[in-house]
Amino acid sequence: MDKQLFVISSLALLPVAALFLAVTFFRTKKKLGEKRGAFRKKASPLAFLIPPASIALILLCLIRDFQTTGMLAICGCGILGFYLSGREILIMIFSGIYEEGFIIGSDFFFFENISRIDCSQENLMTVESKTKEQKTIHVQKNDVVEIITAAKKKNPSIEIS
Repeated sequence: MDKQLFVISSLALLPVAALFLAVTFFRTKKKLGEKRGAFRKKASPLAFLIPPASIALILLCLIRDFQTTGMLAICGCGILGFYLSGREILIMIFSGIYEEGFIIGSDFFFFENISRIDCSQENLMTVESKTKEQKTIHVQKNDVVEIITAAKKKNPSIEIS
C-alpha cells in the first residue's frame, strides 16, 4: 500500500472522529438539559498536548519506513489518541450537574437511570444503575452533596448509602 495514501487517509479520519465525538457528545448533553452547576476540575495541560502528538504520530509514518502492519498500528494509535483526548477535553469543560443528570469523570449519568449512590468511601462515589451496572468515580466532598441533592430532587427513589 502506498505510504502517503495511508497517512493521508489516516489524517482525513481525524476530522471525522472529531465530528462523531461532537455530535454524540452534544446530543447527550442536550438530553441532560440545562446546566445547574459546575464541578471544579483542574484542566490537565497534558490533555491539550495529546491531539498534536497524535497528529505527529501519524506524520511519523511519512518520515520512517514502517511495514504495513506497523503503519496500521501507529496510525490507529494516533486516531484513537486524538479521539480519546478530545472526549476528555469536552468532558473536562462541560462537567457539572444538569437538569436530568450529571457529567463527571469520563461518564454521563441520567438521574432516571440511577438506582443507588454509595458514598461510604472518602472522595469516591459508586453509582449503580437500574440495570445493576456500577461505576466508581472520584469526586470532591462538596460535589457529592450537590449530586445527591440534585439526584434526590429529580428521582426520590434513589438509595443513598
